[in-house]
Amino acid sequence: MAKFHQIDDQNLTDFRSTAFEYKSDLFDLSLNRLSSFLECDGEITQKILLKLFKFPLLDSEQWNFHTQSSEFHMTKNQNLFHTSKIGFPLYKGETMEQFTHTFATPAYWIEEKVGTDFLKNKEFGRIKKYKQNVEPRIASDDYRLVWRALTNFSNRRTLISTILPPNVFLGHSLNFLKPLIFDGKKYIKPLSYEETIFVCGMFNSFPVDFILRHRILTNLTLSFIKELPIPKFDKNNSLHQKIFKNSSMLICTTDDYSKLRADVGISKFVTDSNERNTLEAQINACAAKIYDLNTEELEYILSTFTIISQEFKELTLNEFSLL
Repeated sequence: MAKFHQIDDQNLTDFRSTAFEYKSDLFDLSLNRLSSFLECDGEITQKILLKLFKFPLLDSEQWNFHTQSSEFHMTKNQNLFHTSKIGFPLYKGETMEQFTHTFATPAYWIEEKVGTDFLKNKEFGRIKKYKQNVEPRIASDDYRLVWRALTNFSNRRTLISTILPPNVFLGHSLNFLKPLIFDGKKYIKPLSYEETIFVCGMFNSFPVDFILRHRILTNLTLSFIKELPIPKFDKNNSLHQKIFKNSSMLICTTDDYSKLRADVGISKFVTDSNERNTLEAQINACAAKIYDLNTEELEYILSTFTIISQEFKELTLNEFSLL
């Protein structure tokens, strides 16, 4: 029997009459695959979570998912920042939103050489144990998946992610997927651009967000991200392709992404708000289908996002009915 987030003593007195059965499969999942227990609020939530967790976690062998926390601390490294817009912009959590890096204008900048030297020195400290004569490479050299590190389950959305272009630095309210890792001899790209864009689409979907709402309060730690169940990208799967293509059109809206568009073969991008809503609704519908959710389960997930407009929820359900 279980109940979560109870602060009223009377609820403890009436525990057996109001508690629900915590499924053994969910208990085993929390105990053996996760770093903390999934907090459920009833039968349908448990049923949905068990469906979602049928897929491999991002920290499993099926994935090669390497995360990193912030590059620059907003207090400790503030001597490096300026407001004269010279060098590379410093992105913070509030600068970006789902599928966009233009949500707000960066407030601070770092001179290119100052920033790159700082990060290369940190990277050299990580790779020097391999004793290889290799020039350190840093994440700002490439496109990278980022997400807000601070959140709240009562917010409009819990997981807010996009892909940032090269030549930007990150403050400590953004975490990211390392686009390049050192394997002991050379730098390699652990995930392709297609895989990275697909993961971004999945991150911004309601089913994945639903998982995190049953795990966290304010800090979206790296362990919570690495314990998300995300299917491996399959280029032959039409649902995977739809999420990848829609996400590409939502993300790659400026000249900063011209190389990425060329590399993944996407020429179109979308800035119209109504069209973007449709693309996002299709991503949510495809994600729900991938996780084998039915209409009732998707409706329940959407009902837990109380700040999302009913119009967008209905758009998502309509797209789901077309699959």
